[in-house]
Amino acid sequence: MNDQWYHISRIGNFEARILWRSWLFRVFAILILSLLIFFDLFGVLGLAGSGSWPGRHIPGNIAYMNFFLFTVGQVIIASFLSADFLGREKKMDTTEVFYTRPVSNLQYVLGKTWGALMVFTGLNMVVMLLAMLVSLLSPDTTFVLATFFFYLLVYSLPSLLFILGFSFVLMVVVRNQAVTFVLVLGFGATVLFYLQNKHWGVWDFMGFYLPAQYSGFSGFSHLREIFMQRATFVLLGILGILLTAFFLPRLPGTRHRSVYLVIFSALALSGAVFLVYTTVSTGFKGQKLREQIRQQESLLPAWPESLIDSCHLNIHHRGDVLECEAILKMAHPQQSDSIRML
Repeated sequence: MNDQWYHISRIGNFEARILWRSWLFRVFAILILSLLIFFDLFGVLGLAGSGSWPGRHIPGNIAYMNFFLFTVGQVIIASFLSADFLGREKKMDTTEVFYTRPVSNLQYVLGKTWGALMVFTGLNMVVMLLAMLVSLLSPDTTFVLATFFFYLLVYSLPSLLFILGFSFVLMVVVRNQAVTFVLVLGFGATVLFYLQNKHWGVWDFMGFYLPAQYSGFSGFSHLREIFMQRATFVLLGILGILLTAFFLPRLPGTRHRSVYLVIFSALALSGAVFLVYTTVSTGFKGQKLREQIRQQESLLPAWPESLIDSCHLNIHHRGDVLECEAILKMAHPQQSDSIRML
């Protein structure tokens, strides 16, 4: 076990160094952080006399918007860098060296994933600290600590894990970095502009249409639905990583692919299918309930049998109990009292 984790950690450390030295990643980090800083300075704090963003008054909304904007850029750059999964080794003519490596496919892919997660998680922490600082500096913003960790763990990281696994398995199957990048961006654009919240959000891997905003009165709502939706994409990301390890080629004479990859892939797929089925069935139940309510309301008479003419309330406060007495005066209207507009 220690040897396995040693190989994973070593591969992850080298992958993190390569990603950090990549000029593409550095340019992305500078651009997305500059965008967030401009939004926080001029949109939230209202510097230079600019109109402040009205949404800053909602508790936790600064953290929500920072991670909301950051997720878009994170998906783009993560899909491009993860599509470089095999392209970099092929370009440097080191593919055969990795195919005959003394570590298993799963250790190799997990190390690559661990390195990408370390780099992007560090960038997520910078975004979270920036949102915390702006929330503390803004005089009319309520600071809610739980929202920052909620959006980091439930909003941003599941999207990152899914896009890594999805890009990995596409790169291994398609074997073309440009085509993989176009397919991933095409899928993201389709979800963002067409699928949106259809089928109760089962396609929304970025979480754009989740009811994830924090309320100062009731906190987070629909937590069960949110956790199921995000857990679905976590399992799909794990499935992509396992399938990548299974389909990753090895030279003739090396050991066969592990049957455990097939078993764990089947378990991850089964869990994701179960969560999707639960989400869709819950949505259908809610749709059926609303239809029943509409049908019951259609059975109500067109004309009310009685109307409240006056109401007088007597309220008495007795310790921890409120006693209320209501005196109603009812009237029975006639159809001639009203004019029905068609």
